[in-house]
Amino acid sequence: MDAHPAPSEAAPAPGASPVPPKADGVHALRVVLGVSILVLAIGLLAVDEITDRPFAFILLTVLAGTFALHEFLGMLPADRVAPFRALALLAGAMVLAASWADTFAKPAASFGREAALAGAFFLLLWRASRMPLERETLEGLALAFFGVFLLGYLVGFLIRIRLCPEGETACWMIIACVKGGDSAAYFAGTLFGRHRMTPRVSPKKTWEGAAGCVLGGMLLAVPFAIFWGWGKAHPIDTLALGAILGAAGQAGDLAESFLKRCLRVKDSGSLFGEAGGFLDLIDSLLVAAPAAYLYLALSPVAWDWTWKI
Repeated sequence: MDAHPAPSEAAPAPGASPVPPKADGVHALRVVLGVSILVLAIGLLAVDEITDRPFAFILLTVLAGTFALHEFLGMLPADRVAPFRALALLAGAMVLAASWADTFAKPAASFGREAALAGAFFLLLWRASRMPLERETLEGLALAFFGVFLLGYLVGFLIRIRLCPEGETACWMIIACVKGGDSAAYFAGTLFGRHRMTPRVSPKKTWEGAAGCVLGGMLLAVPFAIFWGWGKAHPIDTLALGAILGAAGQAGDLAESFLKRCLRVKDSGSLFGEAGGFLDLIDSLLVAAPAAYLYLALSPVAWDWTWKI
């Protein structure tokens, strides 16, 4: 979501102090909804902790990914994607479910998600083979498979992280750093925003807001290393992961903004009224979750967890 606004179109005079722009009600509402999702996710994680079962978080992730995929398919040209919609939703749920099944496999055989993604492609290819052999059919196949990858495979990293040792704490940290950093970006952009980051893709994003997002992610990572039992965490490693989560959240926001610009749509849906759809609220996690997983798996100074790729 586009969280941090830029100043008005007129460039400030050299040496002039930045004038905080008027708060955008839509962006403020998205911040509130983002924080609400954070609270809901933490609540579900707490339920899982009490019951010693991760079913609530996994169920929420599968439903969120599938619903966001439904919204994404709705953004695409109907004449291209409509024949693939039902199978794409089924394939997305299948890939998400495979993220859970991987946990019960031996490390050497834990490629269920990749196998499910390949199966999703051939399932959609089978559907395309029964359609007219035209360019429009190929475009529909590519768009539907891209949606499955984006909201099935990438979202599935959250499930993989949750089911790793200390994965519950890691999920708390990812959601807190990403959504909290998003809110920090909004306020930093409102107070200090002057230099636009990507005017063509997201005119209201500023470099000052992006810096606030990264700083917010770093600050929010510290309590997890202190209070949640990460005694072996190196301070630099903690700050680095927080910064990565903040930057990756920004990348997810920009990626969805790019898609919406290309598709000439304002929001992914209308579930939350002027704040847009569900995809608008979880877009920052699409890059942050795989980035966190890879960092924790590959970092030479990462916490003493038995991470497996």
